[in-house]
Amino acid sequence: MCTTSAGVKQGCTLSPTLSNIFQNDLHDNFNSECDPAELDKLRINSLSWADDLVLISKSQKGLQSCLDQLENYCKKWGLQVNEEKTKCMILSQGHPGNQVFQYNNTILENVNNYKYLGLIISRNGNLNNMVQDRVIKTNRAAFVLQKALSVGQNVSVNLAMTLFEKQLSPILLYGCPLWGIPDRMNYIKVKSDILTDVTNIRNVVIDLLQHVGANFSKEDLILVRRNKMKNEVLIKVIDTECKQELIHKLESAPVSLLVEDFQPNNTITFERPYTSFAKFALGVSKYTSNTLVLGELGKFPIQLRAIRQSILYWYRLEHGTTNTLLNYAYKECKDNNHDWIRNIKEFMLKNGLEFLWENVHSLYRNHVKYRVKENLQSQHIRKYNEYVHRNNTDNYEKCQMIRTCKMGPYQQSEYLDKIESPSMRTIFTRLRIDSNNLNDCKFRSYRFKNQDTDKCTFCPGEIDSVEHLILHCRHPEILKARNMFYDTYSTYHNNFVRLPDNEKLYYILNVTHGASSATHVICSFIKRIYGTSRCIDGG
Repeated sequence: MCTTSAGVKQGCTLSPTLSNIFQNDLHDNFNSECDPAELDKLRINSLSWADDLVLISKSQKGLQSCLDQLENYCKKWGLQVNEEKTKCMILSQGHPGNQVFQYNNTILENVNNYKYLGLIISRNGNLNNMVQDRVIKTNRAAFVLQKALSVGQNVSVNLAMTLFEKQLSPILLYGCPLWGIPDRMNYIKVKSDILTDVTNIRNVVIDLLQHVGANFSKEDLILVRRNKMKNEVLIKVIDTECKQELIHKLESAPVSLLVEDFQPNNTITFERPYTSFAKFALGVSKYTSNTLVLGELGKFPIQLRAIRQSILYWYRLEHGTTNTLLNYAYKECKDNNHDWIRNIKEFMLKNGLEFLWENVHSLYRNHVKYRVKENLQSQHIRKYNEYVHRNNTDNYEKCQMIRTCKMGPYQQSEYLDKIESPSMRTIFTRLRIDSNNLNDCKFRSYRFKNQDTDKCTFCPGEIDSVEHLILHCRHPEILKARNMFYDTYSTYHNNFVRLPDNEKLYYILNVTHGASSATHVICSFIKRIYGTSRCIDGG
């Protein structure tokens, strides 16, 4: 037994009540000396959530006054502040300088990023750290889930993906209404030797623009990134309508400048945990096309969900909320044409959602949700079909089997449900969308394949491919397995041997026949020619 003179028992219902009582008048102590921030009609010095407190001021003197007032309040009521967890952050696009803040005679640490309510806030307003933090947390959870699934036997693809959807998607998409919409702001990349030793790049660019007659102020341009090694800078242009004019003006500058249109793409970053787990569920390599992997599963990029949630959050703000502070914040963003609102607008106008943007106040939420979802998914399906049927050298061979085998609607391929054995299912998936894994095949090892010409050494003049392996290769063991398969499978499909090659591949790689015994025959044939050492567990 032990006694304590501070706090209450763990989980005691009295804890939140006491917290509310002691913090009830805390915010009233911050006065005009604290130089409060202004949000429309509100003057804000502090925000609190449970036992987390944020102090806000427009000046160094004002923030120090907030800290002094907090110290006095805590001494009066016997409260304690964890000084190690207390940080200061100066919101600024440029370097904030060295400013010192103290609490209880302790100098507080100045930071560039701080986690508040589970989200990383950066002093320059950049959301990349927030997204990266979500990705790291999702990858950690995915590693634990993959380890658990690897121990189990016969885990279906549906179960694996459902577990990701229920357990990992909320981790990845937390806070996505803020960062989910693509950044459609216009960027330009400027490269020149004159930028090597210059400290204020933005002033140099402004001077160049004024020299060539472009009317841009310092507020219109934001320096995003500078690469001293390459003598280049990345600049975000606030006025999106003048981007082409700006590029033209810079190209006509009297100094040597290389000007490029640039669009940053952060989609790949937060899409990777989802596609990586999908590849794990299918058993294919990390180099397999993300587009083909999602197509096999009938899934859509997780970015589409992030975009949909961003638009629905915008819809909610447009209709007003019960949170007065949130309403004022949104009004301030609209009045100042904030990047987030501009990105929402530009995305909707460029993707056939003008009607929703223009009539947001007369539409129901479910209607908006349905229209956005339908629009995004139809665009992805169109891009998927273009990718699969694109007639170029690099892509044609990669998608050859999918063009042959997947001719129906955009949905999960049926063989993933029909074949119960994970190892056998993986072989079928690799043959369909990951032909690079042909080298894993027992009879397509270095002994029979000419690595320099990508030709089958055992069959002179024949290109080594999935179609050749299944239907044409004349290696004795493969030929024997194929003849046995034709004889057996003909009992299920009388004219199978006389079918064209593309139809044979369709029947085999889709495991089309409904009888489980026919499925077993196909799997036995594929297992034998692929050379796997694992058994078919009921597939």
